[in-house]
Amino acid sequence: MAVFFTIFTVIILFFLAGMVLLRHLSDYEKKWILTVLFVAMIIRMGLSFIYIEYMGKPELTGPDTFLYIRGGYGIVDKWNGLDYDKRYYSSEKKITHPGYIYTTAIFYFVFGKNMSVPAYFNALMGVLLIMLLARLFLTIFAWGVVKTFVLIMAFLPSSIIWNAAILKDTTILFMVVVAFYSYFQVVYRHRLSYIPGAVLPLVPLYFIRFYIVLVLIAVYLFSVFVNMSGLSIRKTFQGMAIALGMMAVLFAFGLGHDVSNVVDKQVSVDQLNKYQRGLSYGKTELYEDQHYETGFDIIKYFPIRLIHFLFSPFPWQVVSLNSALGAFEVPLLWFLSIFVVRGLFFCLRHPRAREFLPIIIYFVFLTVLYAIVESNIGTIYRMRYQILPFYIIMASIGLSLRKAHSLGVNSEYILSQKIRNIPVQAHA
Repeated sequence: MAVFFTIFTVIILFFLAGMVLLRHLSDYEKKWILTVLFVAMIIRMGLSFIYIEYMGKPELTGPDTFLYIRGGYGIVDKWNGLDYDKRYYSSEKKITHPGYIYTTAIFYFVFGKNMSVPAYFNALMGVLLIMLLARLFLTIFAWGVVKTFVLIMAFLPSSIIWNAAILKDTTILFMVVVAFYSYFQVVYRHRLSYIPGAVLPLVPLYFIRFYIVLVLIAVYLFSVFVNMSGLSIRKTFQGMAIALGMMAVLFAFGLGHDVSNVVDKQVSVDQLNKYQRGLSYGKTELYEDQHYETGFDIIKYFPIRLIHFLFSPFPWQVVSLNSALGAFEVPLLWFLSIFVVRGLFFCLRHPRAREFLPIIIYFVFLTVLYAIVESNIGTIYRMRYQILPFYIIMASIGLSLRKAHSLGVNSEYILSQKIRNIPVQAHA
């Protein structure tokens, strides 16, 4: 019964969220997005059911799955005053930020102790984050651009796989997208009612993946000052300096007890070397001969690491299930890469498209960070999902620019009709 009640709840929540988020779209656009994303969600939930319920192998997406399931079970038993497995309840104490164990515990407490419950909610969050980005995307770009993004992201193999897993990656990305969506409403649409949406997601993120909070705050501050400066080069650098200064003040006054630890103990070449070596294990290990001893080593190894992070696994690197699954989509990522660059340049050049600067900063920063520290094909495949929606957004813009060029029309036509700087009748 827990499974069917969960599925029913997820479906109801999907359509309620869709009606709210898409209420200002045309009937055709609303129906199209809801149909595509509902099919995408069912595929994700179906995959979860097959490998968790039917096969009984939730660990197929990684060993961390057992930690979240058993830890969640133990916490629920403790909340209910029952005997519980102290090994799994106490395991959360070994993790610096154990928020996702408590997230699974909440799902199990409300919907019953069925392993697949968190996976079904990950499926829901996975399609809702696409819906949120599509809604945000439509404020600047034309329907055809957004349609391309939704289609690719809804059926991208890694998007389906990680949305069907009992892992924290989908939850993290969903909260990041909620924060960005709300931030855009506050800064660019002056809707102050969205302030809680821009701030509150930072609280659970703090307990799930702390450094994402630091990245978001830095992006918030930098983007606000750039937006105020009018985006001139001189004032952009001034805004960057002010934002960095504010971050230093926040650190000094104690932005959480972990900030001083991050600055004093973890932001160093030695710590980066420990991270990247700690993430190197198994048959899919990369960079056996690479060690960070100086800052120059980070720069020296960065180009090959960036290529691996964005475009691996290559055919000779397929030696495990995760690497085999990753191989399905890499040809598409290779193909889209040139359009990502084109989309990025368009967003940086066009005054209105430049509103996506916060997303670009976040996308570039995480890409650089993960390229530096990730050293295993399996973890690269998993962590790449954190930046893929933004990668696909830029690729969709680049693809639309190519189409506009091939049709011989002004590139302004990839923008929403409301903000184009050319007469509508010129298209005829």
